[in-house]
Amino acid sequence: ILSGGLPSTISVKRMGAADTDLYLLDSNSGNIIRLYKTTNAYQYTIDATFQCGPSAVTSLQLTPLIDLAPLPPGSYENATVLGMDANGVLLYCGPDSEAVAVQLPVPDTGTAKLTRFSLNSSVLYLMDVGNMRVLRYLGDTEQKFEYEPVLYFGSVPPRMDDVVSMAVHMDELYMLRAGQLLRVDDFDDAGLQLMTGTVGKDLAIGFINRTDYD
Repeated sequence: ILSGGLPSTISVKRMGAADTDLYLLDSNSGNIIRLYKTTNAYQYTIDATFQCGPSAVTSLQLTPLIDLAPLPPGSYENATVLGMDANGVLLYCGPDSEAVAVQLPVPDTGTAKLTRFSLNSSVLYLMDVGNMRVLRYLGDTEQKFEYEPVLYFGSVPPRMDDVVSMAVHMDELYMLRAGQLLRVDDFDDAGLQLMTGTVGKDLAIGFINRTDYD
């Protein structure tokens, strides 16, 4: 796919795909790397001018990014990908615009250890492993998240300290942990279901019907 491969200094932690772009999160630098298609439909090239990481902004203090999600057209500041650092600072980046950093609203109880986020239909799901919870932020059509979050789980959240990946489809949240795939159907305790199947090191949700795992 990528002629010559990636430089040896890059260690890919996360990956997201858009219509014509691939976005890679480099765990060594905490930056997001953009790959774009060439005239060959199966070949990608690294965008050397793309800046999306701690050094791309000065308006807010930004630490190395820990996760990413591609954005739909029409997103805030023409961004095509969204990154986040461990303090809940969002970074909107696009190939034709400057990166913009925005602090997510912090709940009254604060946050402890943020590890992953997932974006689905203008709703951002943020995993706070330190507090064993997932925060749910309602956004607008530009993927801006300006309101206080609500808790996704009921009074008995699942264990999260060993979760390695998270994804959302419709209102169902999926977590991959210690060789197990967990599905959460609802916002209460009755929605937790253990799923069986092939389990890898990461998780991505496409067009899946609930009956696929029943």
